[in-house]
Amino acid sequence: MMHTQPFIFADYLRRFIRLWEKAGNFLIAMFTPSWRWMTLLTGQFFLFQAITIVSPGEGALLRWQGPAGILFAIAAFALLWVASHNQLPKGVQVIYEKISHTLWYRLIQIVWIMAFFITATNFAAPQITDAVTGNYRVDAIAFIHMDIDLILHGVNPYTDNAAFWQALQRWPGETPTPVLGAHAFGANPLNYPSIAAREVVIHQVFSSGEKTTTAFDPRTVHNYPAGILLLGAPFIWAGMPSLLWLNLLAFAILIFLLLRRALPEQRPSMLTAALLNPAIWNYTIFVNYDVIVILCIAAAWFFSPNRRASAIMMGLACSIKQLAWFFAPFYFIAIYKKDGWKAAIAGGVWMFAVFFAVNLPFIILSPVAWFQSVLVPATDSFYPIGFGPISLALSRDIPFGPHILWSGMEFGVWVGLIAWAWFRPVNRNDLPLIAPLALWFGWRSPMNYFAFQPIFAAHTTAEKERAELLAANSEEP
Repeated sequence: MMHTQPFIFADYLRRFIRLWEKAGNFLIAMFTPSWRWMTLLTGQFFLFQAITIVSPGEGALLRWQGPAGILFAIAAFALLWVASHNQLPKGVQVIYEKISHTLWYRLIQIVWIMAFFITATNFAAPQITDAVTGNYRVDAIAFIHMDIDLILHGVNPYTDNAAFWQALQRWPGETPTPVLGAHAFGANPLNYPSIAAREVVIHQVFSSGEKTTTAFDPRTVHNYPAGILLLGAPFIWAGMPSLLWLNLLAFAILIFLLLRRALPEQRPSMLTAALLNPAIWNYTIFVNYDVIVILCIAAAWFFSPNRRASAIMMGLACSIKQLAWFFAPFYFIAIYKKDGWKAAIAGGVWMFAVFFAVNLPFIILSPVAWFQSVLVPATDSFYPIGFGPISLALSRDIPFGPHILWSGMEFGVWVGLIAWAWFRPVNRNDLPLIAPLALWFGWRSPMNYFAFQPIFAAHTTAEKERAELLAANSEEP
């Protein structure tokens, strides 16, 4: 027995060394991805730069900002598509294989990905403390917290416009969305009201004691479907100080599903792409609930082998935020192309059943208030913002034209994309990458609508690379 101790220690030492070797290999793979993942990361970087160029994406811009932002956005979408679809020409492939093994190329990769890490960290770190303690800086987060409190106290949030002002008092750091054409702000779309200007109006309202003004629409306090309220309610009921823990949990689950779906050799690159997207950290995780919608859409499209469960997840996504509605027709097409009409109809029935089951209690209580609330983003006159073609108007390169013109263009592009998906001869899992592109042409095209497009591109890239790896392995003797 005396002599077994050294052998046990040696066994633990070998295990420790193997563990460190695996960790080291994983890190090396994270910092030295294949050409597909490097292309995706570059597209991810261009996407972030597209909004950085036109930042803050509202009010008057310099003449060069709009065109430059458009070029970066187009380049970003093109690179995401290339990464997840195209093959390298044989000549380029041969050159790349030679270059990819050189030291200088590896150093470029490491520096490039470290830049991503630093950028993402710089945006995430300052927001974490406020986010997890409930010190909200954005109205979308604060208003949902307020609505959940109303539900827990037996109040229908869709009929309580006074909650708008209660939320502003409760979270003075957040600023509401201004209404274009209000007396306090004017009707010039280039003069987006500053935070200071909005705070002056809020102070005047509180000082007068009359909670009325045309500068804001109090219905924006409850302009989401009820799904997000019901998902967030357990967190508030349990005494959590912040709803953003729900976002962090959803993001962790999304990354887990992506890694679980990928091949082992793809997981380092997948993790790099998912975690080091600065647009996610700056424009979604801490400012809205898009990550929960994207998780439900991804679960419905990619990860559920059960068609009924898939449709339920899509219905849940549509019951959380209107963003998911733009994905719904493409989801129908994907089911039809894969399993036929019966499956598509059954999926649609389950999807609508979930959506109305979640929202029906509030619709029954006050149908007019519910419908008016969830349609506020489309019916209210808000200032134009974004990094799509509207940035050309903000930089005075093109005229604004009427609001309806932009809505018509947005709708027309959406219908065109649906038609393209319908008549497309091939059936791939890339439709989530296409679905929200019509929003880029709207009067309001903020970055959060597109920040998760690299996530969908990453899944499609992994599927494409998986097929190539399996084909290469099958050819080996």
